Amino acid sequence: MTDAIATFFLFWLGAGVGSFVSLKVLRSINQSTKGGSHCDKCRHKLAWSDLVPVLSYVVLGGKCRYCRQSISPTYGLFEILMGCLFALSYLYLPLSFIELAVWLAVATLLMSLFLTDLYCRKLPFIQILILTILCSIFVVLTGVFSEQKMCTSVMIEHIFSLIPLTGLFGTVFLLTRGRLIGGGDVLLGLPIAILLEWRWAIVALLLASVLALIFYLPLFFAKKIKSNTKIPFGSFLAIAALTSFFVMKLFVDFF
Repeated sequence: MTDAIATFFLFWLGAGVGSFVSLKVLRSINQSTKGGSHCDKCRHKLAWSDLVPVLSYVVLGGKCRYCRQSISPTYGLFEILMGCLFALSYLYLPLSFIELAVWLAVATLLMSLFLTDLYCRKLPFIQILILTILCSIFVVLTGVFSEQKMCTSVMIEHIFSLIPLTGLFGTVFLLTRGRLIGGGDVLLGLPIAILLEWRWAIVALLLASVLALIFYLPLFFAKKIKSNTKIPFGSFLAIAALTSFFVMKLFVDFF
């Protein structure tokens, strides 16, 4: 019963956080981040009943109550995704209360970077910096510096993690002068390298590459994008990092 209540609470907490994140990111595209909550089409101020995560979108049929214009489905989908992420983190990750709180902050920032790079083609430095600090705190809290491991071996693992993520990205960035990947992708490799051991860092890199190919190859062959179109690789890397972390934690806990 307690788990059910906690899961229910965390789902709606995640949905609320997702609502806030998606609002900030999508409104920043139109440079309308100031002011209270309002419809992007008619600019009408929204009531509290219009802002309930997930439920408001479903009840209103994905349309504004006042002008009946369609609301981007990204809002509803992102709220559901964040709610599921929070709930699944509680159910399946072997974390204490404090560890879970820090992890949810890490996951929120990764998802924020995912959405920001996908829609705005940028990865804000301040978010990456905060993410790096949080990942460092999380790694310490989860006990990587416990008696079961030598500090030197842990440091070596994370140094190796930097090679496929920041090392490779940095080399590609310098050789292509930023035409294939941006500097933000290089910086994003740092917190992910801290979060994951080097084997799982490689898994995250490969998974991100596969996701990018699956998403963009059909568009390329359909001639909807050009060969020089900038790919938001940071978005795929953020999703791959979250997926790899879940698999890593479940794999280690299982064995």
